[in-house]
Amino acid sequence: MKVIKSDLEKIGYQTYPNDNGTTNFICDVNTANIEEILLRNILELFDSEILSAVDFFTGNDDEQIDIEFRTNLPWETYQSINKN
Repeated sequence: MKVIKSDLEKIGYQTYPNDNGTTNFICDVNTANIEEILLRNILELFDSEILSAVDFFTGNDDEQIDIEFRTNLPWETYQSINKN
């Protein structure tokens, strides 16, 4: 299997810039393990990596619903993917 840079757009259901200008991905807890493997391989194409994977909580009951992957991929780089 070969991954390409544009595959990055298919990772997670929400992607947003972190406060430091890097890119975070939120993935469904049911698919997070396979998405982590794919994300790690796709990020290598950008000389970037996953910095951490943290539980993503919602509401007041602290029920885990998803996983957030924090990367060092610049947000501008992520945004430029769909322009190519």
